Amino acid sequence: MLQLPSLFPETFFASSVKGYKAEQLPTGRGKKKFQLPDTSLILGEDKFADVYFFWNEGGIGILCEVQIPFTDCLYPKFQEGDCLELFIDTRDLKEAGVIHRFCHHFLFLPIEVQGVRALEITHFRGEDKHPLADPSLFLVESNFEKKSYQLSVYIPKEALFGFDPTTIPKLGFSYRLRRGRSSPQHFPTSFIEQFPSLWSTIFLKD
Repeated sequence: MLQLPSLFPETFFASSVKGYKAEQLPTGRGKKKFQLPDTSLILGEDKFADVYFFWNEGGIGILCEVQIPFTDCLYPKFQEGDCLELFIDTRDLKEAGVIHRFCHHFLFLPIEVQGVRALEITHFRGEDKHPLADPSLFLVESNFEKKSYQLSVYIPKEALFGFDPTTIPKLGFSYRLRRGRSSPQHFPTSFIEQFPSLWSTIFLKD
């Protein structure tokens, strides 16, 4: 369950959630505990997908079960098509005011467009940065139905600068799931692009 602190101005957007360990996401009822909370009511958004998170020593995995038909993918104008954006701070440095070297912004497309399926597109400020991940590291799969589709991604530790779940068992995390030209779905807030302090804390649990 999503935990919200007292809503003083400085902590209004702070949130935390538990993320559970698995070698792969279970199927059936066992998958439920891996589901991320729905914040659409808080944000005034339409919920159109269930999103699941798991982690292991090798990296982190995400599954999006999208309950509307796939429309299209575009690149480089990915904002106008279906796609998933993930925002991850491997050290969850809430005191940081800007994107720093432990932050990542990843883009995943349900289908390949112009040779692109997955990219790190992090925009840093100044010299506090890391090399962008090799696109070949990501694992991306899609399954399309007539009225829905699934998008699953796995980000290995080699693409997660600073990922050390044994020493630092938490992450800063946020996502934006886009659907064509309609409004996207966010977690935990839509103010995420340049503000890692607003990303939810995921505590990595066994």
